[in-house]
Amino acid sequence: MTRLTVLLPLCVAIACGGPDPDAETTAEGQATYEDAETEADDTARQPASPEPGTTMDVSLEVTGTGDFDVGDTNCTLDGNSFEALYEGEGEVSSDGAYLASFAAADASFATPSDCGIPDIDVGLVTGVDVVARIENTSQQCTSYCEAKARSWAEAECEGDADQATCRAEAEASYQGSCETACEDSQTTAIVARTSLGASALSSLAVGQLSGAALGQLDVDLTFDRIEDADGNKVEEAP
Repeated sequence: MTRLTVLLPLCVAIACGGPDPDAETTAEGQATYEDAETEADDTARQPASPEPGTTMDVSLEVTGTGDFDVGDTNCTLDGNSFEALYEGEGEVSSDGAYLASFAAADASFATPSDCGIPDIDVGLVTGVDVVARIENTSQQCTSYCEAKARSWAEAECEGDADQATCRAEAEASYQGSCETACEDSQTTAIVARTSLGASALSSLAVGQLSGAALGQLDVDLTFDRIEDADGNKVEEAP
């Protein structure tokens, strides 16, 4: 889903007769880096996570249908379909879990033809993309690139007789290239993007929906790319 170009803030209940502005949507799960699944000796390893206390900007890009009127009389309802953007913040805990909250009053809604929706009762959610961005500080870049280097080396050295040597050389090569790209002035964030599957979407029962609030979303995040200010992926491999 593309970012919306015409967005109206969601009206509060008193002003518009709509949902409770304090009703929230939350997203929670595990936050990890893309990492190797095994060590050089073929023992399993767990993926690394961002440092405890790491903050991240989290957005929900949501599609669905609902009950609403458009703010412009020249607009059509587009079959009561909507596209929404929820923006909030999250923090990583000591066990790698994260929690992000989104106030319904701060969500922005529009029809697929970019007509602003001032007030809505969400009826059915058909798609949710969760996007998280961590600032590309030197420390964060080092942690991210160490994990990505292990993942890359694991793939590069598959089948090599000397796993330890092959992986060590591949990791060093990738990490150096990755850190240079990550700390470049054109790079702005380390990014994770996860789309909720059908089973997760089906769990968003009508009873959980309240106005524009979606309730609790359980979704794990894997940080696997770096991006520039325009959201373009930055090449990091050697």
